[in-house]
Amino acid sequence: MQAEELRESRVDLESELRWHLDRYDLQPVGCFTLNRDYVVQELNVTGANMLGVERDQGLGQALDSFFVPRGGAALRDLLGSLRDGLAGTKPALLELIAGGRGSRTVQARARSVPARELYLVILTDVLN
Repeated sequence: MQAEELRESRVDLESELRWHLDRYDLQPVGCFTLNRDYVVQELNVTGANMLGVERDQGLGQALDSFFVPRGGAALRDLLGSLRDGLAGTKPALLELIAGGRGSRTVQARARSVPARELYLVILTDVLN
């Protein structure tokens, strides 16, 4: 009986996880999870498209390397302010280099997950 309850719990948890992952992937904005060195740990489909890479190619890359130099510096400043404990950081406008397709302006919003030493970054296209 316990084994059956454990199996049911596992199926429920896996279903819940799949539902959340699908929601993450279907977001119309680029979603990124970065470690403290700004390296991409997770990204959604929109994020990979924004970077101009396949999803697997984006993993393990420093997110700031996809921006023009001043954009990469602005992203590091944004995340650094979170690391320093500054709440309510303002979004940053950054120039993204999109995989050889020219550049585009995006708005970056971020939040820190101190317990896991991660950053959550959302990139949204800015219409010119």
